[in-house]
Amino acid sequence: MSQEFETYFKLLSGSWNLKREISTGEKLIGKADFELISKSAFLLREEGDLTLVSGAIIPASRNWFWHLSKFRTLKITYDEACDQEYHLINLNWDSDRWFGEAQHLCGSDLYTGEYRFYDYGFEIKQIIKGPNKNYEVLSAYSK
Repeated sequence: MSQEFETYFKLLSGSWNLKREISTGEKLIGKADFELISKSAFLLREEGDLTLVSGAIIPASRNWFWHLSKFRTLKITYDEACDQEYHLINLNWDSDRWFGEAQHLCGSDLYTGEYRFYDYGFEIKQIIKGPNKNYEVLSAYSK
């Protein structure tokens, strides 16, 4: 396991502000809580208010497991089936950030995730394309 990313990974623990923008016009404002459940895994709980294009506001939530796996690899799984992989991200270091990309198919639609981890927070950009879906989601997490 990469000592450098392992050190960064531990810094995820605690509460983060979450701002999510969807290219179809919806927005979510909320929080993300990382609870350390082992030396190499977090339970991530996201909660917030989702504002629809119509202006209606509804509560939204989702749980994930984040596993620091082998050398510089982050595995994200669904909470209801923690063995079902959502994304497996091989991380690289640039001058000021960790970054990586991963993909998975959901039916015929391709989900591409771009992950960027900085000292002050992190961003996840999801690009969803296929016969049934065509939109992007940008999630920004900050302390």
